[in-house]
Amino acid sequence: MSKEKKKKDKKVKKKKLSEEQLEKRYKKVAYAAGQEGIEVLLNELKDKTLEWEEISSNQDIKMYKRDIEGFKFPKLKLVSMVPMASPQEVYDLSWTMEGRKKWDEQLKTIEVMKTFPLENENEELFVVQFAMKPPMRTMSARFQVDATLLRRTNDGKIITGRQTVEDSKIGIDTTKIKGKKGITKPSGVLFTPITRKQWIKYAKKSKTTRTIKEGEDPDEIVATKLESIIFPDIGKKPVKMLAKVMLKMMSKFMPKGFTTMIDFITTDYQEEKKKKSKKSEKKKKKKPKNEK
Repeated sequence: MSKEKKKKDKKVKKKKLSEEQLEKRYKKVAYAAGQEGIEVLLNELKDKTLEWEEISSNQDIKMYKRDIEGFKFPKLKLVSMVPMASPQEVYDLSWTMEGRKKWDEQLKTIEVMKTFPLENENEELFVVQFAMKPPMRTMSARFQVDATLLRRTNDGKIITGRQTVEDSKIGIDTTKIKGKKGITKPSGVLFTPITRKQWIKYAKKSKTTRTIKEGEDPDEIVATKLESIIFPDIGKKPVKMLAKVMLKMMSKFMPKGFTTMIDFITTDYQEEKKKKSKKSEKKKKKKPKNEK
């Protein structure tokens, strides 16, 4: 057998994947990225041995940082108690364009670029583009695009995990988006329902001026505890001074953002809910035209 023939025999022809096969591959990568974000989130919140330094605090939110070896920007942890809203409501008002634009003037866009169908009805998998206006827009990036996995648990929690993945690995194209793309290392948010009994205990300890709606049922869901782990990768080029400026900016504006959201939830949003409830009641009472 000639050498040329042997070389030909050794060559393995790459099969061109069908669109269906490619989508399965994209979904697998996106799911793994989101799942890693959820695992990191839950492990970070559970591990009491981790040393977090408080960098910002008000009655609505506490913000912490933890330096990570090899990275110029620290990992951040945010903890907030949001009254008068369920986990789903807080998620809708903070992570959807329709909800967040009602109160956040710094938001530029939240756009779902792609969704992946999942068999588990308690899970959602999608790729989301997120961008803020100055000054909340970071100096090293103009927008984020993350593979995101959302999971609803039987006890009423909502957990999201997210992470930046290369375009080609999840079947998207961000080259036409203006600006520099940021990188999100495994991160996530946990939305936990809080009962009236739990809120009363928290209010006494924290001495918050925030209130909840009146009621007697101790097990009624009256608030949401939001816990977030954020880990942006600003790259190797930025100097330490730039990282410090970015951290100072985020520790100033993020708490303000949470306070603005909670102000909206406890006022305008409650009025909005009342109006919707009244409209719904009127529709129920209104008789159909064909009914005598």
